Amino acid sequence: MAHFPEVYFLRHGQTKWNFEGRFQGQMDSPLTALGRRQAEDQGQLLRALIADWRAVDVWVSPLGRTRETAEIALRDVPVAPKIVPELAEISVGGWEGVRRGEIEELEPRFANPSQRERFEGYFNSPGGESYDAFSARIRPVLETLQRPTVIVAHGIVGRVLRGLWLGLERGQLAGLLGGQGCIFHLKDGREEVLWPS
Repeated sequence: MAHFPEVYFLRHGQTKWNFEGRFQGQMDSPLTALGRRQAEDQGQLLRALIADWRAVDVWVSPLGRTRETAEIALRDVPVAPKIVPELAEISVGGWEGVRRGEIEELEPRFANPSQRERFEGYFNSPGGESYDAFSARIRPVLETLQRPTVIVAHGIVGRVLRGLWLGLERGQLAGLLGGQGCIFHLKDGREEVLWPS
């Protein structure tokens, strides 16, 4: 397993499309009131955990929902975030903006999928990114890390990035926990899930 620096991975807060059950991919929708509270909670928890922000980098996906989360969570932090295009969420092609129920009508195999089938479905969307292309975009992000880093990004980005950091096989990634507004702490070869208070 490769040794990467410590990471605090923040998944963005709940968005309008999350609430409506729409696939977002690289399209965007704003945070809901709950999503903004989740970002506030993330910031409060991070400020309690990180004593010296001069020793930490902050990398953020370029999409609006992650930038909004970072602006709220890191409001009083003396570090300028770096926008990292490779951290944008997976493209799900023709499914972007479409409600999950509509996709299940078009693709009945997704109506009652297992956790693994649901995860793999993201890599089989019409016109979207394959797993190989997506992981080839995410791996160099990890390889570029030089010191402890706070990363604010997305659900599928998080599962793949955390899985690569932990040295997991592709088939194990679906089993990683998710959830909007969570913080995942990666250090010393292990992951700790930090839920906002």
